[in-house]
Amino acid sequence: MATRTTQAKDNRQLSAATLEGLYTTMRRIRAFEARTQELFEAQLVKGTAHSYMGQEAVAAGVCANLRKDDYIASNHRGHGHCIAKGANLERMMAELMGRETGYCQGLGGSMHIADMDLNPDSPDRSQFLGPSTPIRI
Repeated sequence: MATRTTQAKDNRQLSAATLEGLYTTMRRIRAFEARTQELFEAQLVKGTAHSYMGQEAVAAGVCANLRKDDYIASNHRGHGHCIAKGANLERMMAELMGRETGYCQGLGGSMHIADMDLNPDSPDRSQFLGPSTPIRI
């Protein structure tokens, strides 16, 4: 058995402000998803809704390191990506409810929410699994 003679330097030091920002984003995503789930179970959401619950840290961490003009290739569970990139929660919820004030005038629903001004989604946002993989590569 080999013995370790050196220790790797911990490069995961983050400021308190950064940690608070990440935590706030994760909580914002979780709250939105919890409310979406409640509304879906009450049959108030137009169409379906695929929850991002349990994946909040992924969107928060990745999007915190993106520039404003960076695109992301999302999937059918993209609420967290939109929120972490800075999308307006009221417009997102309006979209889920089928209202004209939603990002796609209430026509796109859960799987097509995109704020192209923020570039949270490249045009490949899809309800199908895996279509954006070639674009990501």
